[in-house]
Amino acid sequence: MNRKSDDKKSADNRNNPASDSPGKKSKRREFMGLNYVAAGFCFLFNPIIGVNDFLPDFIGWLLILYGLGRLSDLSEDLAFAKKQATRLFYIGLARIAVMVIMPSIEDKGLSLVFTFLSAVFETGLILLFFGGFFKGMSYLSIRQGGDVVSKNLNRVKTASAVFAVMRGAFNLLPELKYLSTSEYEGEITAFGTFDLANYPTALLIINLVFAGIAGIVWLCLIIPWLRGVMSDSAFLRSLYASYSEKTSSDSLLLERRRINFALVALGIGFGLWTDIFLDGINYIPDFIGTAFIIAGICVAAKELAGANKALKLGVILIPANILVWVLALVLSKYYTVNVFRSFNTLYLLIALVAAAALEAGISGILLLRVSKALRQLIYEKCGELDDDRFSRLTAQKKKMQTGLYRNLIFFVVSGLIAQLSSVLNYFGLYAWDWYWLVNAALQIVNIFAVVWIFTGIYEQVKIRYDNIRRG
Repeated sequence: MNRKSDDKKSADNRNNPASDSPGKKSKRREFMGLNYVAAGFCFLFNPIIGVNDFLPDFIGWLLILYGLGRLSDLSEDLAFAKKQATRLFYIGLARIAVMVIMPSIEDKGLSLVFTFLSAVFETGLILLFFGGFFKGMSYLSIRQGGDVVSKNLNRVKTASAVFAVMRGAFNLLPELKYLSTSEYEGEITAFGTFDLANYPTALLIINLVFAGIAGIVWLCLIIPWLRGVMSDSAFLRSLYASYSEKTSSDSLLLERRRINFALVALGIGFGLWTDIFLDGINYIPDFIGTAFIIAGICVAAKELAGANKALKLGVILIPANILVWVLALVLSKYYTVNVFRSFNTLYLLIALVAAAALEAGISGILLLRVSKALRQLIYEKCGELDDDRFSRLTAQKKKMQTGLYRNLIFFVVSGLIAQLSSVLNYFGLYAWDWYWLVNAALQIVNIFAVVWIFTGIYEQVKIRYDNIRRG
């Protein structure tokens, strides 16, 4: 009797791929990423106040991107939604950068420009995202038998569209105070006797109330809807079985995705290492870039040579990044060439330069480690497949690799120079205030080097894997 029951259990396990791993692991797997999508939505419902996003959207879109990773392989509409989420993620990052920089900009009217542009583009992209997301989920429910998806779907779709429009429109309303001619120079137009600049609080309250209500209503509808979908275990098991059959077994596709993610994350990370100072403050702290570099190394550890050593360096580097940023932030209060008149301030400057030198040393070693991994990646994963029958293709491949190696050297040299320049810049901010122009030029050159090398490798990796799949 026991033997029969054991045989029955093993047969059930074979028919149910989602039950391979016990406990919490299998439960997480059955959600197919929808739990991350739900968590991401929780970062989007809040109103935005001009350029200020106090519950960062980019975190929400990052969670949504991760959550749609597997589902997007099962539906073209969900793949389309994922593309829109990627664009919205970049807009969210740009908003954080503007939010940090805006207080130091004298012309606050620029806030209106950015808010208007983001309201137009972001609202359009969110509408496209929701369109693709709901259409894709409906398609999967028809194919995989998920009746729960259709419950309250029209209501959730309508609430999502209303939320997207109201969030963008009402966020723009408080910024209209910059159209005033009574309090601001460089007038754009006039409102006669009714001056919007006299009602900033009222405009802000209207934004918070109406956009807030729309966001709360939307969240209260879409989260229960998603919870209902996630409670349909048969539907999710069917999705996972389909994904396992079509995608999980495709190791080549998964390898390419790991490499692509690593290249994007590393490119963003090294780009965020750029140190261009405004009033003695580096508004984009280096530890943010280091976090992206660590993420890229972690995801593609199998494909990147020496990933473990590079990862350890990244973990060591983050505290150094934070220390330098905090010291620079404290010292920025004394931003003047007469800093040496204060003995205590001189000690603080020495500590900052020493910490920056340590940070630059660790960053330089990490840069060399990553460049070594990239060189191996260029050799193994870039360009057409080797074929001795076609000498012309072989010559083209060698020429391509030589060009990428040259760009890699440029990336390393410019990166090391940029790190050294950042150290000199901390000293120059308080001893030679014009050095920031030299530093800015060197950092911009490094940005171009970062873009060239990572876009070049990305394109050649794509060529290699497309060639393999066609073969």
